[in-house]
Amino acid sequence: MKQNQIILFDLDGTLIDSTEAILESFDVAFGYFNVAMPSAEKITAEIGHPLDKMFLSLGISETEVWEYVSVYKAHYRQISREKTFLLPGAEMAVRRASEIARLGVVTTKTAKFSKPYLRDDLPQFKPGDTVRVYQKFKDSSSANAKEKTQAFEGIVIARKHGKGISATFTVRATIDKVAVEKIFPLHSPTITKIEVLQKGKVRRAKLYYLRNRTGKKAKIKKKETYPTTKPSTKKEAKKADVAKSVHAQD
Repeated sequence: MKQNQIILFDLDGTLIDSTEAILESFDVAFGYFNVAMPSAEKITAEIGHPLDKMFLSLGISETEVWEYVSVYKAHYRQISREKTFLLPGAEMAVRRASEIARLGVVTTKTAKFSKPYLRDDLPQFKPGDTVRVYQKFKDSSSANAKEKTQAFEGIVIARKHGKGISATFTVRATIDKVAVEKIFPLHSPTITKIEVLQKGKVRRAKLYYLRNRTGKKAKIKKKETYPTTKPSTKKEAKKADVAKSVHAQD
């Protein structure tokens, strides 16, 4: 009998309460773009709808909505476990339900809606590479709120959340002897250009160990590249062998 019955649970509001984490993430998203956050009552009234629909209902335009969603998700993933609570009686309900049926969780998937917003105009890069990220922003100090572009150059120390709309990458730089890190939503329309200045030679996917290093120890070795075509003459082949041996000695 159990194999033929399935009970589906909707997590938020049924088993868990993540209202605190949701409100904080909305606050971060609106604050990131220097926009006043709507009241908590307005936001909580929208909980249960897809994030893009929530932001649209709260006054964000369609051209900017996925940018807000990316910032929201990047912060929510950092705090959700700490600020999400199991509702009273939820554990008992799940245990009893599991005795009579198979269990499942209902969640909203936005992949098919976000596909048109995925960018394919950015270069390939990975942790260890040195990049320069150009990002446009509105100057709130100006009366006309003019749009400006700012460049941030550093080493990519992490990429998270795959290649979808929630994908982010973290760039670490040292400015005036102070370490600064920025998390960028990969598909954000505010990113106008990414330049890969140098390919790095690393063995890890996350380079958080650089946070505990300074000076030369915080530098990444340059990844050497060689021509893939075969030398047409013996003389060219000899030159290529000499070049490889010199790099190997370095």
